[in-house]
Amino acid sequence: MSFPVYATSLNALTHHVCGSLLTEGTRTPSRNGETVEVCDVELFLLEPKNRHLYLEGRTNNIYGTLGEVFWLLAEQTEVSPVLEKFVPRAINYSDDGKTWRAGYGERLYESNQIDHACQMFIKDGKNTRRSVMSIWQPNKDTIEAVQEQGYPDSKDYPCSNFLWYWIRDNKFNCKLGMRSNDWIFGGSNINIVEFTILQEIMLRLLQNARPEVFNEVQLGYYHHSVISLHLYDTTIKQAENIVANKDVNLSRGEALKNFDISIGKHDYKQLKMFFRDIYYSFWNNSMQNESYDRVTKVFESHNVPRSGNQLYAYAILAEAYLDSLVKKPVDFNLMKSYLSDDLYETVKHNKFTPKEWLV
Repeated sequence: MSFPVYATSLNALTHHVCGSLLTEGTRTPSRNGETVEVCDVELFLLEPKNRHLYLEGRTNNIYGTLGEVFWLLAEQTEVSPVLEKFVPRAINYSDDGKTWRAGYGERLYESNQIDHACQMFIKDGKNTRRSVMSIWQPNKDTIEAVQEQGYPDSKDYPCSNFLWYWIRDNKFNCKLGMRSNDWIFGGSNINIVEFTILQEIMLRLLQNARPEVFNEVQLGYYHHSVISLHLYDTTIKQAENIVANKDVNLSRGEALKNFDISIGKHDYKQLKMFFRDIYYSFWNNSMQNESYDRVTKVFESHNVPRSGNQLYAYAILAEAYLDSLVKKPVDFNLMKSYLSDDLYETVKHNKFTPKEWLV
């Protein structure tokens, strides 16, 4: 096992990375505790749709991951009441006990960066080299800037820093540059999922804007570039368990069928409203309001397809998980009909799936 790593699924990538970190990593102290670390690492997910993690020995919460993705896409920073339901430890990364100072969604929508990254392709053509987004911002993330915000230091300096997009051979590719990445809670749990979903959404925006140019473009690869890739002592046992279950996990390395993401005919501005409506559906659910638009109604009102749409499957799973937290009944048999084969396997093997769903 070694780096760089090329894999066709997040399962295969995670299995390989865990093994390589355990065998090649160096004991390195950090401000958050002891780690096993490898520096300057390049990881490639060759099929970004295969972003589901269901390895034996891994205890990730797929519903928490999906909830955080929708929170990001809705440009949110507040931990309560939605994010804390999906990710209870979220408050630990807040400087003020209320928000994430460096929430990725707010950063990516700021100055219309997502739209800008798409417009560079429309302006320059497929071969543009100017489609870039920045999450790290010097006016917010230097020591001086953080102190001007009223904090002597911050718990929330963005680990993900820069995004690049390019098209070659009619493939839409993405590269994320990270300063630091905990592979258990960060890379395999949320970062690769959220940024491959964004990659696919951006391709759909381009296809909606200029179908005659971009309809022939397909989803390319995702490149995860990290300065410090590590396992903390507090989570290293999960990596060891993944490697110990080698035979089972190798069999899960080849993903089953996955659906494409559809955003209907939405442009950038319409898409922002769409994701905010999904978020506010979750918000009302979290507040246990009696009357609100369910996710299905949001998709219907925005004319976004549901059948065969991975995005709808993600949304109803996140909503159903919120329902389960307050003991609302969930018709999983109906929901299952909207899940791809690979996503169903993820649900089936996830320890956070309510047992009654699979009866």
